[in-house]
Amino acid sequence: MIIISRIIKKIKKIGIFMKKLLIVSLLATLAFAKNPVPFAAIGDDVYSNVEYVKKLADLSEYYADKKKIEKYAMEVLSAKEIGFEVEARNKNVSASEYLKTLRELSKTHKEFLKKVYSSFFTSMKDENSVLFLEMVNSKLLDTKAHKERIMNYYIKHHEEIDPDGVIQYYLDEDNRLAQLLKNSKNLTKKEREAAKIKRIRAKYKAEQEALQNKLEAEVIQKKIDIRSNQKKELHIK
Repeated sequence: MIIISRIIKKIKKIGIFMKKLLIVSLLATLAFAKNPVPFAAIGDDVYSNVEYVKKLADLSEYYADKKKIEKYAMEVLSAKEIGFEVEARNKNVSASEYLKTLRELSKTHKEFLKKVYSSFFTSMKDENSVLFLEMVNSKLLDTKAHKERIMNYYIKHHEEIDPDGVIQYYLDEDNRLAQLLKNSKNLTKKEREAAKIKRIRAKYKAEQEALQNKLEAEVIQKKIDIRSNQKKELHIK
C-alpha cells in the first residue's frame, strides 16, 4: 500500500483545484474503508468524525478555523494510511510513532468537539437559530443527551427553524404524535406543525408536573418522618 502522504508531496506542482480534488477523492476512499485495528480506542472517534469536522469549515462560525480544519483532515488521512500499515505489521512503520500521532489528533478532535458544544450553548443563549440548527445537525453533538434542550428551543423558535434533520427525527419519534398526524391528513402543513408543537408542549408540561408532584410528595414524606422521629425521641405517643 502506497502511503498517501508521499502522494501529496508529489502533487505539489499540480494546480490548487486539482490538488484539492485529488485529496478529497482520497479522503472519500478511506472514509468508506474500515478503521485500522491498532489503538482503535483512540482512532475510531478520530476517523469516524473527520468528515463531519471537515464540514465545519463551510460554516461562518468556523471561518477562522478553515485552514486548521483542512490541515487536520489531511493529517487524519495520512494517519489512517499509516494505521493500516501498522495493522499489516510493516516493519518500516513505527507503532509507537503512530500512537503518538493518534494522541495528538485525538487532542485536536476534542478541541473541535469542545467548540461545537460551546457554539451550541451560545446559540441558545443568543437565540441564534441559524447557528443552533447548524450545531444540532453537525453530527458532532450528542443530541440524545440534549434532546430536551433542543426541543424546548425549537418549540420556542419554531417559526424561524426548518426542522429537517435531528429535530424532524425527534418530532417523528413519538408514536402518539405520528398517530395524531395520520388522522390529520386534511390539515395544511402549517396546521400539522402547530399540532406537533402543541403535542410536544403538552408532553413536556406533563413530565414537569409529574416531577414537581414527586418532589412535593418527597418533601411531605420527609416532614412526616422527621416529626415521627422527634416524637419517638421525646417519647410522645
